[in-house]
Amino acid sequence: MGKLRWELKERYDAQALRFVEITDKYEKAVIDAGTRLQDLKAELDAIVRTEIQTGADKGAEKTKMRARITEAEADVAQAQVERERAADYVRAESEKDRVTIRDLVVDWNGPYLKAVREAELYPIVKRMAAARDAYYSAVLEYYQLVEDYRLQRHEIAILEYDDKRPGDGIAVHEIANIHSLPLVTYEDFRHIEQFKKLPEVK
Repeated sequence: MGKLRWELKERYDAQALRFVEITDKYEKAVIDAGTRLQDLKAELDAIVRTEIQTGADKGAEKTKMRARITEAEADVAQAQVERERAADYVRAESEKDRVTIRDLVVDWNGPYLKAVREAELYPIVKRMAAARDAYYSAVLEYYQLVEDYRLQRHEIAILEYDDKRPGDGIAVHEIANIHSLPLVTYEDFRHIEQFKKLPEVK
């Protein structure tokens, strides 16, 4: 049996996902811009090392690389500004028609729980009540059966007791014993709860 659809929870999950996608987008832009800047700085360091090691004039390359680094630094700064603006937008939008945790709790305790009970719980309770009534009816029939044969068994038991032949004493059995019947026990309920399956029939 599947879970009953909870529309308010779906809205709550969707709003969280939408805001995460927005913030992730701009956070990634900052990371990417920072990575490009670090790569360019590493390239400049490599040029300087080559210049030192070889004595070659790398002035033009260094100038060009420094210009690219300056441009990359501006990109990082701009990405950070946009990330902050996105965060401000998310904070503002999250307050509009926002589904709060309190909304979820109120809806759970009210309309949603009522719908789950009506759709899924009450049919189970109805079957349990019918099964209980049928079980109790069978228990009543058992005791009635024992009662129907009680006097006859008692009569035989008296006759057996009065029979004085040595070594010939035989117990007169009951029709049945309550402990030999299929009883419902607390242990059965615990087994079902814990293992989510029916207990083995003993």
